[in-house]
Amino acid sequence: MISVCIATYNGGKFLGEQLQSILCQLGKDDEVIISDDGSTDNTYLLVMSIQDNRIKFYKHKSDSFLLPHEKATLNFENALKYAKGDYIFLSDQDDVWEKNKIELMTKELEKNSKIKSINAAVKYVDSRLNPLEVKLKPNFYNENL
Repeated sequence: MISVCIATYNGGKFLGEQLQSILCQLGKDDEVIISDDGSTDNTYLLVMSIQDNRIKFYKHKSDSFLLPHEKATLNFENALKYAKGDYIFLSDQDDVWEKNKIELMTKELEKNSKIKSINAAVKYVDSRLNPLEVKLKPNFYNENL
């Protein structure tokens, strides 16, 4: 079983395309766990409009005195506590997944039981998914991941 955990906060404009890119890779017994940190946009309505029983939506409210990265961490932690999968994937709310991401990553994990965590390479794109030229710091990005 696979669980995909997504932490959201006002991510409605991204979620439709993101969920399409993930759901088409999942089996009927897999799940998408969404933990929402008090969105005030259409996040909840968008998720509910998809009507897929693999999606589970949980509300989470971080304390207002926390820094944004602390809120995101706790929101992911909330999603993880509901995950039931043998394999757990984390996804930011604005990610669009490659068509075979889950298959490729689970095959690598199954080939080598010593691997406990795996990370995918990143492609930087604009809002229309057109590739962007991004200059990264030396040793920041490894093309071989």
